[in-house]
Amino acid sequence: MAAVAQGFKNFIKNFVGHLKNSLKSWLFGNLAKAGITLPETIDAKGIFHLAVQILGLTYQNIRSLIVGKVGDGGEEAMGVAEKTVEIVQKVSTEGPQGLWEEAKDKLASMRDTVIGGIIGWVRNTIIVQAVTRLLGMFTPVGAIIEAGRGIYNTIMFFVQKANEIASLANAIFESITNIAQRRLGPAAAYIESTLGKGLTLSIGFLAKYIGLGGIPEKIKAIIAKVKKPVDRAIGKVTDWIAGKVKLIVAKIKGGIDKAKGLFSKNKEMEEWEKKNPEKAAERDRGLAEIDELEKAKIVDGEISQDDAEGIAKTVKRKYSVFKKVEVVGNEDRLVYKYIVNPEGRHYSYSILSQKPVGAYSLLPDAYIDRRYTIDMSNAPDRSATTALGHRRNGPWFWREMLKIHPELFNADNVALIRDETAPLINDVWIQKYPQHAAFDKRRLVHHHIEQGPIATPLPEPVHLKWSKYLHSVKRK
Repeated sequence: MAAVAQGFKNFIKNFVGHLKNSLKSWLFGNLAKAGITLPETIDAKGIFHLAVQILGLTYQNIRSLIVGKVGDGGEEAMGVAEKTVEIVQKVSTEGPQGLWEEAKDKLASMRDTVIGGIIGWVRNTIIVQAVTRLLGMFTPVGAIIEAGRGIYNTIMFFVQKANEIASLANAIFESITNIAQRRLGPAAAYIESTLGKGLTLSIGFLAKYIGLGGIPEKIKAIIAKVKKPVDRAIGKVTDWIAGKVKLIVAKIKGGIDKAKGLFSKNKEMEEWEKKNPEKAAERDRGLAEIDELEKAKIVDGEISQDDAEGIAKTVKRKYSVFKKVEVVGNEDRLVYKYIVNPEGRHYSYSILSQKPVGAYSLLPDAYIDRRYTIDMSNAPDRSATTALGHRRNGPWFWREMLKIHPELFNADNVALIRDETAPLINDVWIQKYPQHAAFDKRRLVHHHIEQGPIATPLPEPVHLKWSKYLHSVKRK
């Protein structure tokens, strides 16, 4: 009796937890039977996991969306991104769930929306229908009808839940065995667990008694209500990914990846090739090796200057045709400049990226909040662009930021923006952007993240110090 008493005490003590687990098991267990993979926890990430399945999102959907946003050259560039860009590799492996870390800031209220909808449905459906049935039993005819309906639903419940009832019975017998062998701790735990399972069955029995069916479809319909915020979040993240893929397109269109040897030819070079076919062939082999050596060094589409210079030295040492191979910056990409007799240039896949020595930590982690971004591809054309052709329009950027995030700006900054002047960092701004606290009263600028179309606010001193590394490396 001590084990039984302890089991009941534990069950009563943990009743709220058992009730939550029972409701979760009843509600979401029905989804599993409908072919939906259940998450480990029903938190915001878990709801996102369910939503992408119910909405029918797949990696192919996401991929097509990104390729469509990139436009011409998107398919070829996406193939490169799937091998070199970390976030694309993650989504191609994990599916849409791989977007969660990038999308979660835009879906903060999603869990409350879904759970609130489910609670409302349970309350309005089960309680209202149960009360209606009880009231119907107060009339003779109603009692007969309800009795018949109750008998039918009860029989169907036991037919459909035979396996679960058998499992519950086995748990009871197991606890009896433990009691007989004086294993009171395990026996009490078994009794508590058994009561918890019985609670789930009781909820299911009540639902069946009042004729409640089609649970998976109802839960799916509630979760599907978050389609708009999920679509918006995925739209923002795919905009960001498309910006990375557009970098690859720009490099391909800029003369990179032209078969085996990539260099800018001039008349003098063409004459040299005709006179020296064997040396030209050796040069092409050396340039092709640059591409191969780079593949092992590129991280997320970028290569450090040290790695690039190491590749240049290796190729110069191995192929005697080269008098000189050096690394220089050229517009928006890294260039291997070589000398055979006339001068030539070999364009690489990568943008030069190297952390300078100084007090500022490497962007974007320290100073960028991806909740506050604007797609500059929608900006009015003012004939001002970045090195990769993305539009630059400061006044328009700040007007859009004010429209979407008015909470960032006090009255003084609103006046500056309306006067087409960039705002200043102040107390209101720092409340939302604490990582900018060291730059109080300094001017803000808009910065294109990873040289793509998506721009975000940045303190002007940071932008000035980092401009060499944030944007194209300048020609020497």
